[in-house]
Amino acid sequence: MSFFHLFNRKIPYPFYIKKREDVIFIHIMKTAGTSLRHSMQFNRSAQSSKTKKHYFSKEVIEIVGQEHWDAAFKFTFVRNPWDRLYSYYRFQQRKHKIASEEQGNTFELWLKSTLKKEYENPYDKIRSQVAWLKNFDDTVDVDFIGRFENLETDVTKLGQLLNMKIDLPHVNQSLPIVHYSKAYTDELEELVRIHYKEDIEMFDYSFSRK
Repeated sequence: MSFFHLFNRKIPYPFYIKKREDVIFIHIMKTAGTSLRHSMQFNRSAQSSKTKKHYFSKEVIEIVGQEHWDAAFKFTFVRNPWDRLYSYYRFQQRKHKIASEEQGNTFELWLKSTLKKEYENPYDKIRSQVAWLKNFDDTVDVDFIGRFENLETDVTKLGQLLNMKIDLPHVNQSLPIVHYSKAYTDELEELVRIHYKEDIEMFDYSFSRK
């Protein structure tokens, strides 16, 4: 038994399903990951154990080691970057982490400010999804990438791959749904297109208006 396995039992890292270390979940912010974690019974992050909820691939590799990373089944879910950003804005409003629109904090102001801050922290939650997934060779080597847009279908596929039943609850939903395109001016649309070019190209996303 490796030192890592002995160490890991003392610290319930939330990228693991309980009592199962052969599966690693890269939980990208605002991609239905909280619902997945509840359904699949992942370890919960605990302040006492100094863990957090979201880990980039590079952070996980530093914790578990390259050999364990290579051997594990690794999965994630991704989301249209325009939709993901607007969802995060609404989520923060619901949690009262940012000022409301009535208080002058429009989506435009928030987005421009947030994208500037993102460059200050290599592990900022708002970074591109490709950045979340890249290993130390700057490649993406997760085994399964599901899509928020095909959530039910892809969760079923994931369950088949892992030989487990996944009943997806709805946790951490944002405020009442408004199609993301309603929030974007042409300028903001282009800003996201430039900033999240890697996501758009790798996962073949596009902006659509409704």
